[in-house]
Amino acid sequence: MEARLLVFVSSLLRELTNERSIVGEAIEAIPVTQPWVFEYTPASADLLEESCLSKVQECDIFILLIAQSISAPVRREYETALAHDKPRLVFLKDVDRTPEAQAFIDQIDVKWSKFSTTDELQRQVQEAVTDELIKGYRRYRLKATEVGKLAEFMERLSVGTVVGGDYIQVTIGKGARQVAAGKNIVQTGDITYGPSHKTVFHGPVTGPVHTGSGDIVINPNQDLETIFAQLRALVAAQPQLAPTEQEEITAKLSELKTELVQPEPDLGKIQRLKKFLVEKGPWLATGVNALFSNPSVVEMVKQATQRLLGG
Repeated sequence: MEARLLVFVSSLLRELTNERSIVGEAIEAIPVTQPWVFEYTPASADLLEESCLSKVQECDIFILLIAQSISAPVRREYETALAHDKPRLVFLKDVDRTPEAQAFIDQIDVKWSKFSTTDELQRQVQEAVTDELIKGYRRYRLKATEVGKLAEFMERLSVGTVVGGDYIQVTIGKGARQVAAGKNIVQTGDITYGPSHKTVFHGPVTGPVHTGSGDIVINPNQDLETIFAQLRALVAAQPQLAPTEQEEITAKLSELKTELVQPEPDLGKIQRLKKFLVEKGPWLATGVNALFSNPSVVEMVKQATQRLLGG
């Protein structure tokens, strides 16, 4: 049995100890990958820097985490990954940075993601790694069984748990029907999850994450046109959003709808659009995840995966 793909995690240890552990767990959870995190590797007689750089050269994917500052060893690890043409995924913690760290970030030639919490980081890492694996599966020579496992993992990401820190957690899909409100949520309406994952907002639902009115029903068993109309109505019912932000979200919904009905949809683009919409908050994430429980969307994902398997 072939070894799983190696994902190297680079960062300053003293600033991101907890985050490095979370990233390692996130990578370990993906069926075809394994992490290389320095502090969890066995002792070695090799010189420290040589040992790290050799693993960068061997890795299949390189992940860089940056918080306040950066060091010369971390720079060399990134430069080694660049020189050896490794796929590089960069995640920036939302904190104030030193001028040296900011100057380094300004020179990065790949799109980075910003995170505030470990929950956000875990989700972003899993989505970015699975997206990279799907785009580059021929390069990695994944077996059909491995691609199948990866597709199942992506499906769980699409219809699994939506986490909003202390605010709200909602689980949709796989027959689950639950809603847990955190300490910062104020609910003045009621949210109903029916046997078919129907999401119903009765009257106004207000609080830090949602303000809306009327009965907005998002049922994944309806046709896509109806679901997207309801999602647009949900966006329009958010008075806290600036007009420009409403327009941006509505435009992303249109992009997602267009991609879902393409003869050969781009799974990477779909995942990026879903990520953008889900990150707007649980008030929209619940409906977006209901969309990804729609039978036609589930079938689309399966067919797209079969095309990958067939080359």
